[in-house]
Amino acid sequence: PIYKSYLFENTQVNNTDSQVTRAYILSKYMQKCCMGAKYPIRFNGGYFNPGIGIPFGQLCQPESIVSKTPQPPEIGKSPDERSWGNMFLWQNERLPYQPLFMQNDLEPVKKFLKYYCSFDKINRVKAKKYYDAEGEYNTEIMTSFGLSPDYIYGVERGDLPQGYCKNRHGGAVDISPGLEQCYMLLTYCEYADDLLFFEETALPYILGLFEYIRTRFKDREKGKIVLYPLNSVETYWATKNPVTVIAGIKAILKELKKFNLSDEKKKYFLEYEKIVPGYTYGEADGKKILDDIC
Repeated sequence: PIYKSYLFENTQVNNTDSQVTRAYILSKYMQKCCMGAKYPIRFNGGYFNPGIGIPFGQLCQPESIVSKTPQPPEIGKSPDERSWGNMFLWQNERLPYQPLFMQNDLEPVKKFLKYYCSFDKINRVKAKKYYDAEGEYNTEIMTSFGLSPDYIYGVERGDLPQGYCKNRHGGAVDISPGLEQCYMLLTYCEYADDLLFFEETALPYILGLFEYIRTRFKDREKGKIVLYPLNSVETYWATKNPVTVIAGIKAILKELKKFNLSDEKKKYFLEYEKIVPGYTYGEADGKKILDDIC
C-alpha cells in the first residue's frame, strides 16, 4: 500500500500542487543532505534510512525516536527499513548518482567516482595476492577502506583459496562492477568535458581493470580470453564468458573511441578488442537468445 511519509506531508513547496514536483524537490533536498561528507551517499535512503527496528508509526512521530525509553526492536514494521549491513554495495551506491548526469549536477558524481578510484594501491595488492595478476582487482561489496567485510569474505575459511568469498552472491561479483564504474567515469568526462580528470583518474582506472582481466584469465580459445570462472551478476555462479562482462568490455572500448588517446593507448585498446570473446547463444521457444550460463 502507498503510505504518506512525515517529511512529505510537512514539505512546503510554493506555487505547486503537483505531488510529482513536491516529491522531486523533497528527494533532492534529502539527497543534498547526504552529499557533503567524504563517503558516498548511503544507499537506499541515505541518512534518512531508519535501519533495523524502527516501526513505521515511530517514523511518523519524530519525537518518539528520541524518547528516553526507546521501544524494543521490531523488524519489518517500516516500509523504509533496510537491513543490509554497513558495507558499500556498488550496485546500490551508483543509483543516487546516475540521474545526476541528466540534471547537470556533476560535482557530486566526480566526488563519488574519485572515492571509488582511491583504492588503486590496495586493489593492485589484492590482484597480485589473489590471482597473481597485474592491474586492479575490484568487487561488488567492500568496507569503507576497500576490503571485503569479514562476514562476506568468511572468517572460518578452511581450505578455501585466497580471494574466494564464502558469500557467493554479492561477495563473488567482481569485474562487472568495475566495468560499470569505467562507464560512469567516461560518461562524467564527456558531460563535464573534464579532460584532466580523464587523464589523471578515469584512464588509469580503466587501464588497471583491463590489465587485471587480461592477466587474471590466462587461458585462450582461438586467441580470445576465457573468462572463467566468473559470476554473471548475482544470479549465476562460475559461468564462462558471462554476457555482463563481455558487454561491459565492449561498451568501454566503444566509448573510449570518443576520446583523444595517445598512439600507444590506441594501439593497446585496438589489440584488446581482438581478444575479447564473442557472445554465446542458446535457444528458447524456437528463438535465438543470449546464453549466460555456459
